[in-house]
Amino acid sequence: MVIDCHTHVGSHLGADGINRAAPGELSAEYETRTEIMDANGIDQAVVLPTYTYDKRQGAVGTRALNDRLKHLEGEYDRFCRAIGTVEPLHGDAALDELERMAEMGFEGVSWHHRYQGTAIDDPTTVSCLERAGELDLVPFVHAYQLYEAENFDHLENALEHTDGPVVVLDALTSAPNVERAIDLGQRFENVRFDTGMLYSLDNVVERIVDELGPERLLFGTAFYATPLQYRKSATLFQVETADVSEPARQRILEGNVSDLLDL
Repeated sequence: MVIDCHTHVGSHLGADGINRAAPGELSAEYETRTEIMDANGIDQAVVLPTYTYDKRQGAVGTRALNDRLKHLEGEYDRFCRAIGTVEPLHGDAALDELERMAEMGFEGVSWHHRYQGTAIDDPTTVSCLERAGELDLVPFVHAYQLYEAENFDHLENALEHTDGPVVVLDALTSAPNVERAIDLGQRFENVRFDTGMLYSLDNVVERIVDELGPERLLFGTAFYATPLQYRKSATLFQVETADVSEPARQRILEGNVSDLLDL
């Protein structure tokens, strides 16, 4: 079994104001997604939103986005879990939405702070992290180091405020970032990393397994279908050919995300 813990529904063209629609009818896109998954031997996918959805309706729009994501989880059998979002800058409304998400049966909540107007360690996000922990919602936090709002300094500050598991996405993108991530992982045992945007040199999978343990790495591709990002996953190839034990490989490919999201 192979589960991709990091895929997105909706377009990622919205950073410049284009195509800000929330995920809607996905039948055509779903066909493309399943073709890609089948071609790569990926059985199931965890779906996250695009964070450039239309925010003009404020908290009402975020609730609608989460409603649609939860519906997708039941509508399409290759989507094993949906992970919603809240907007930290919505303040108390974001905390209320976390409560509602827990009641709806969500297992996690995600952020991509570069698109949400604040930094990972902003007090608004810290409040959300603390509340998510109380509700047993696993945070999925993008930490793409090219973005100031998502750098390791901000991430480290935020991690001081939560003891529960946190999945850090898109962090292992270069040799210096891998070193910093390993250091962070050694100091914060609750941190897991995904393989989205995985650096292709220096045996990163082996290093994470050796220095942090196989339970600290989750297979993910950061896949968008609009526009289509890949047809053959180099990230999956790296995991499948890494010099690690088969039990460790299976933890990365399926076991860790299954445990975190109660699959």
